[in-house]
Amino acid sequence: MPRVLAVQSHVVHGHVGNKAATFPLQLLGIDVDPLHTVEVANHSGYPLIKGTRLEGDHFTNIFDALRVNKHDLEYDLILSGYLGNPTGVPAIAAGIKDIKERTDKSLLYVLDPVLGDNGKLYLPAEMIQRYQDTLFPLADVLTPNGFEAELLANAAQPMASACDALAVARTLATKAPAARLILLTTVDTPDLASNDTLALVVYVRATDTAHAVTFPRMHAQFTGTGDLLTALIAASLAARGVRRGEGDQLVLPTGDPVDLPKMVAKCIWVMQQVLAQTHIHAEQTIVATDDRAAVLRKRELRLIHCKREIEHLLDVSDDELHAAKIAVAPIAETE
Repeated sequence: MPRVLAVQSHVVHGHVGNKAATFPLQLLGIDVDPLHTVEVANHSGYPLIKGTRLEGDHFTNIFDALRVNKHDLEYDLILSGYLGNPTGVPAIAAGIKDIKERTDKSLLYVLDPVLGDNGKLYLPAEMIQRYQDTLFPLADVLTPNGFEAELLANAAQPMASACDALAVARTLATKAPAARLILLTTVDTPDLASNDTLALVVYVRATDTAHAVTFPRMHAQFTGTGDLLTALIAASLAARGVRRGEGDQLVLPTGDPVDLPKMVAKCIWVMQQVLAQTHIHAEQTIVATDDRAAVLRKRELRLIHCKREIEHLLDVSDDELHAAKIAVAPIAETE
């Protein structure tokens, strides 16, 4: 059974951070060790958020115990998301680096470099350099959203085209030299997206190529979508025994390369099922007298209700992708 260390936030109520990641990973036959970076009542959209951001010493102690007891040698994959306190990043990076150096397996590290979204930072700007200096050198997979990708690539201006997205992905590849897959999880450029569609960009280092995965845009607000998508990417890799191969490839146990754009498209299929059920529930239950907290509660991801759809991740067919209007197309080089 694959084993994953999941390093990110924890909420008592709702489905973001590890609460969005652990259940899907477990449904797909993966044993999960959650390491929480913050412990809070709920996500920050609610009127009140209280809890604790954990410090560097906490992570040092946890990684020490994992090492001494040799729990960490069992991991097939590490994923990290919202890290909370910038002062804790060096300790987290040191722990991940130590595990990667000591394990005799081809352990993969999936890094979701959470900073913010829609032009707004959730964390101090110093986190940009922290990611670049400490975690980028360790990452096998990067999953920033478009806004985060621009910041981490030190882009001079926002992405305006698919070619811009490819350039940003290539810049990230130079800053994260071990990253074999770079996924820009929200690219809203006019040549890829529209009022009816959204896109992701999948950059594969082994071929130095990128594909756009387009899918129907849902005009609604959700939280935890990035956390869920990164968990589904991690599950797709861990459940299939994907490892590092020759020539910067990610390969199956047979040695065959993984069709990474198709893998991402299947993850989007599951995402669309979860978001559709979440949206339907919200539309059916929200009433005019609901306060902000009540509305947000009714918009929490319906993960438990989508158990079957999540379990179907690895078996999503081309026909199902087509029916869901999820398409994969190569991004051409700029002329």
